[in-house]
Amino acid sequence: LQFLFYGYAVPSGCSTPPSIIGNRPNRACIGTPIGSTVSEYVIAQIGCSGKTIIDFTSSSPVGMTKSTIQNPSTGIYQIVLSWIPTSDQYGPQGFCAGAVDSTDVQSEQWCITFLVGFESPSIIRPTAVQGSASPIG
Repeated sequence: LQFLFYGYAVPSGCSTPPSIIGNRPNRACIGTPIGSTVSEYVIAQIGCSGKTIIDFTSSSPVGMTKSTIQNPSTGIYQIVLSWIPTSDQYGPQGFCAGAVDSTDVQSEQWCITFLVGFESPSIIRPTAVQGSASPIG
């Protein structure tokens, strides 16, 4: 169990927090075979014009590295996570991050869980079936 706390001064002006957007939803669960190379993007969008993302606070599994902050387009910032899980990390391994802007406003926490030792399942899309059942109650 890990906790990560940071304290920042009260911001002035626009205080809309940044948000973490991107490839995976918050609380996604990702199958990750032991010894495989993991590469994930954490992408944040600023909440107010004129601000930048200055930090991604994070809690990560042992051995995971985090790139420097990249700015691929206006208002968008990202880091790249790299990791090769080992056999002693079998099971769930959590990663959480928050984006901090240039006025020290932080995004909501965003977390994903890597299930080490498991393959990601193939997604079977549900299909609608018309039936005659009615709800009871």
